[in-house]
Amino acid sequence: MSGNLEIPLSEHGWTIDSFYRTGTEEELEAAVVQRLKTTVEKLEREDAQAPATEGTPQVHVKAKFVSAE
Repeated sequence: MSGNLEIPLSEHGWTIDSFYRTGTEEELEAAVVQRLKTTVEKLEREDAQAPATEGTPQVHVKAKFVSAE
């Protein structure tokens, strides 16, 4: 596939395609779970190191209601 984003799921650089070609479904699932855990832990560490902000950030959204009639 053209423009396919290949994200490595293992320390060996295996991707979803690699697992489909030579691995098992269980190995793929385990690699995805591990990748997600590692990513969450990294983000939590980065968040803990980020400077504290005062208060809760406010998000302002302007929405326009359009009737389906």
